[in-house]
Amino acid sequence: MLLVLDYPGRRPEAHISEMHLDRCGFECAEVLTSPMPTAFSTPEYAGQLFAQRRPERPAALVAYCAAAPLAVAAGALLAGPADPVPIVVLDPQQTPPSEILHEYHEVVRQVEGKAPDVERPPLLDIEGLLATPRRWCG
Repeated sequence: MLLVLDYPGRRPEAHISEMHLDRCGFECAEVLTSPMPTAFSTPEYAGQLFAQRRPERPAALVAYCAAAPLAVAAGALLAGPADPVPIVVLDPQQTPPSEILHEYHEVVRQVEGKAPDVERPPLLDIEGLLATPRRWCG
């Protein structure tokens, strides 16, 4: 089960549902439905989202970059003490593979506190994922 924070703002296009993740075998549940919470802080907002019906722990949360803080707060509510919920953050803008690879290496550099060693295997096979995206859908 994927919990989807489909938060495209006022744009009529680029909804996460348009990715048709269900066709790849994922069961998706929309989290941001009416009526929307009215809380002023992100943790309170996430708490109100799940106040009426708390879902079972999802395989992952999927959100647009604008809803990333909300995804983190929701993930914290749904995670076990030592078992974080994976969060997939999407950007609705087209991004070339070279930029994805660059940003991935930048994140690795920030986490490790140094430039990534390009000789060692990457933490995630970004090149393989970009070359064969359908492989990851099932």
